[in-house]
Amino acid sequence: MAVIHITSRADQGGGPEHVKNLVEGLISNGVDCYIACPPDKPYYQVFSDLVGKINVIEIPHRKFEVRALLGLVSFVRKNNITIVHSHGKGAGVYSRLLRLFCKSKIVHTFHGFHVGEYGKFKKAVYACYESLLSLLTDRFICVSNTELQQISDYLPIKIDKKTSVVVNGVDSTVVSNEVDCERHAIYVVSRYDYQKNTKELIEALYILKEEHISPKVVIYGDGEGKCEIQGLCRKYSLDNVRLAGNVKSPRSNYSDAKVFINTSRWEGLPFAPLEAMAEGVPCILSNVTGNRELIRSGEGGWLYESGNVRELSSLIKASLKLEGVAWQKMSDDAKVVVEGNYSKGLMVKETLNTYRLL
Repeated sequence: MAVIHITSRADQGGGPEHVKNLVEGLISNGVDCYIACPPDKPYYQVFSDLVGKINVIEIPHRKFEVRALLGLVSFVRKNNITIVHSHGKGAGVYSRLLRLFCKSKIVHTFHGFHVGEYGKFKKAVYACYESLLSLLTDRFICVSNTELQQISDYLPIKIDKKTSVVVNGVDSTVVSNEVDCERHAIYVVSRYDYQKNTKELIEALYILKEEHISPKVVIYGDGEGKCEIQGLCRKYSLDNVRLAGNVKSPRSNYSDAKVFINTSRWEGLPFAPLEAMAEGVPCILSNVTGNRELIRSGEGGWLYESGNVRELSSLIKASLKLEGVAWQKMSDDAKVVVEGNYSKGLMVKETLNTYRLL
């Protein structure tokens, strides 16, 4: 079995990390793997080291080019690739068009159904677009049951019969250093964009500041909206917030983490909270698609209604007050959730089962 994984991002983020974890597992199961991705840092080099640079082909970052498609056609034919597996909306354009030129089977993973910013007309156009591309897709993968439900409700044609739910998986081994360190900090891993909604966290932190509560906050990530977040931090004098940029392994720095926060407007199944929970860090998550499958409030974390800044600030305050046995129970619950339901091994096993259905 020879599989090429296509991702239109190779910068810092859960998507490329998911591809890395999946490919590692597939290789260990004897699958020949190839990768198509942009020449972004840090994952282009990670992918090259993983499968060999000769087995990586470059495509543009989140942009379609005919030249890149033709290059993929040649690459797939040359390497006798039997399965093309795309990850995300941009990669899905390439994979489905490849079906017109190659005999490979096409698998597409949505990784979140991103229509939250669209108006009614654009949503209708996108629904038609995905419906047409579904005719060129042999198998779909959704990363959560709520994502599958959302897509089924949205698309005018039914894809349930050729869709598998394969949840994201992470290594459940604790990797953070100094595990006996005092826990007092809030951690976030996020792009600065509309979907990730980091502004909501900043507003909640300002409410806490007005109550004379200013915990250490570390936000990893980057994005086009970073300047806006920097401006808000200056406006509210949030000197306790550090925008730490991209780092190779955020979870290795969670030794002093009291709580992890995700404020997304929508998700497929978010990778960063899974890693935090694997480290035993309770999470506060917006109650949206994907997030709500990870925890039930009070078991490994809490859910708040997206847009309710007051509720978010109250949960942050409550989480910071947790100590001793109460915090440890939340921490242990978070680990149990990941170990039992979101392991890397289970993700690889279910992906292989999906390939065998082709």
